[in-house]
Amino acid sequence: MGIFCKFKKNNLRRIDPRRGLFLFKGVKMYKKIKIIALIFILMVLQGCQSVATDNTSGKATVILSEDFGHLKTVESVKLPREETALEVTQRIFEVKTAYNGGFVNSIDGQVSGYTNQKRSVKKDWFYYINGTAAVVGAGDYFIDSGDVIQWDFHQWDNGQYSQVIIGAYPKNFTKGYEGQQLPIHLYSNIEKKFISKSLSKELALEKAHSISSFDESDMDNSQRHTIIIGSWSDLKDNQGLKEILVNYKKWRLPMTIENNVLKLFSWDYSDVRSKKTGAIIVATQKSYGALGTLWLVIALDDASLEAAVDYLSKDSEALQGFVGAYITKDTIVPLPIEGEK
Repeated sequence: MGIFCKFKKNNLRRIDPRRGLFLFKGVKMYKKIKIIALIFILMVLQGCQSVATDNTSGKATVILSEDFGHLKTVESVKLPREETALEVTQRIFEVKTAYNGGFVNSIDGQVSGYTNQKRSVKKDWFYYINGTAAVVGAGDYFIDSGDVIQWDFHQWDNGQYSQVIIGAYPKNFTKGYEGQQLPIHLYSNIEKKFISKSLSKELALEKAHSISSFDESDMDNSQRHTIIIGSWSDLKDNQGLKEILVNYKKWRLPMTIENNVLKLFSWDYSDVRSKKTGAIIVATQKSYGALGTLWLVIALDDASLEAAVDYLSKDSEALQGFVGAYITKDTIVPLPIEGEK
């Protein structure tokens, strides 16, 4: 299970998530106005420039979750000095390691189901930095002020683990993995932009592109984020998006849309729930190992689209720790759904 490899801190090559379990000390976006408001926020994020941060001061957020974003614990911690993700976690939670300190075996009593077990279950701790699965051990990733560290205890026996989660939003864009902030390409049926004069002078912004111009070739550009925002009635004839939703397993999406019905899946796709209303917010990598991501904010009804936009623009903390989200006017449910026990 995994191999002992040496990685440089800036090596962005993806590795098998199971190898990411080994923590070696040497391994380093209804009513148009609301949609416009979210597009504006995303454009601001797009204009953010990479800024050197002082990781010896400030705060970081540490999230513990289980089964892909359920049962969350959220803690804020000060950064008095340069610390790794492992060291920050150890200051808040009880962490036990194995393999001479190279493997996080348990956090707060939740023990690996695989290591040193007679009847092993492939269930372990995985960690994410600002919504992206880490590619080096937690003992080698140094934390900057504002970073979000998430540890999720989940199964990994069929390869259906998500490499990108929405639960660190907006840090996925404003901080990124290892501080790398990529440009953002927006697709929406709302083309008009509300941009203040001061921002338009300071930031170089791309326009919002028409939904009809999106095609699957956009997924080939791994050096930018793509965000699609809109109602299914406006999106359903887009062939590129349809291809992605048909191949939801390939893209590790915990949902799809068939015959104007949302289908929500459990982590291993063994359980499914059908919804005739609602919205989803999900994200996926554009390709294996890429930092560029695709975000979908799609709704079957206007009220749910409004609610999804409100969460992103006004109440993003409600999304903390989620891999994805199913949203209606009155509810928010983490995705993937919890399967039958």
